[in-house]
Amino acid sequence: QSMRRARAALLATQRESLAHCDQQFDAAIQHYRRMVEQIPTQPVASANECRAMVDMLVGDMLGQSESSIRLLSESTGDRAWMHPVNVTVLSLLLGKAMSMSARELRDLGIAAFLHDIGKTQLPDRVRLADTNFSPPEYRMYQSHVVHSIVLATRMQLPVNVQTTIGQHHEMMDGSGFPNKVQGAAIGLPGRVLALVNRYENMCNPIRPSTAVTPHEALSLIFAQMKTRFDNVVLAAFIRMMGVYPPGSVVQL
Repeated sequence: QSMRRARAALLATQRESLAHCDQQFDAAIQHYRRMVEQIPTQPVASANECRAMVDMLVGDMLGQSESSIRLLSESTGDRAWMHPVNVTVLSLLLGKAMSMSARELRDLGIAAFLHDIGKTQLPDRVRLADTNFSPPEYRMYQSHVVHSIVLATRMQLPVNVQTTIGQHHEMMDGSGFPNKVQGAAIGLPGRVLALVNRYENMCNPIRPSTAVTPHEALSLIFAQMKTRFDNVVLAAFIRMMGVYPPGSVVQL
């Protein structure tokens, strides 16, 4: 009977933890929406709000035991708003797994949260990547990276954060964009963000029918895209996703 009571208490604690993190996730999505609306008129204030939110996430992540981190949500919603939050949480988890300092995690989290902010400057038809894009449409889609950096500059974000934002589509083999940077020229935060961004896009694509499971995404990246990503970062990500099994603790 005492074991049953202990199990019931544990389950109740887990439910409370999950409810709290779901609230955090929903709050982060609402924060992103407000920030998008606020940046044109109050860029610096938006940056300060972003820092405060990321500081909260980093503090929770560093303060909680691994088994209690449940920051990603299964709830359905507009992918354009959920994607930056998913990428931010996964990037922070990976940064923590790679022993980044609290300051490094904060800068990585800000870059992850804002990496796609430039898409707000694009026409609706090219805001999300599509395999049916014409070459001019694809070039317009690629320009979201530059737009993101311009907005980050207006927000007076540190240069290293702007650099990480600018590298979220750069690949280790030089096949990325917009500058075809490769190898050591890509900073560690940029390598983390590029991998997590690609993974999340595979799990939650614009067309749900093309989605793959987290396990399939990792397998495809390892088997077919290994040259595009940093080996150390990819190995750490695969190990981390074993610690936080998709569908239980990290929920995509």
